[in-house]
Amino acid sequence: MIGVNGCIQELAICFNYKAAPMWDTSNKALPTVLIEPWVIGSNGPWLAVPEARY
Repeated sequence: MIGVNGCIQELAICFNYKAAPMWDTSNKALPTVLIEPWVIGSNGPWLAVPEARY
């Protein structure tokens, strides 16, 4: 289940969606969105994988 906080609760992974300051090269009318998966650990959230651009 995905909660209102944007977390997938069962996996304890949060997704931070941000609009990138750039434009998609294949379609100039659509902005590129960066998706950053964060894993909640004992020391707080940390970036699980490098940023993926879609």
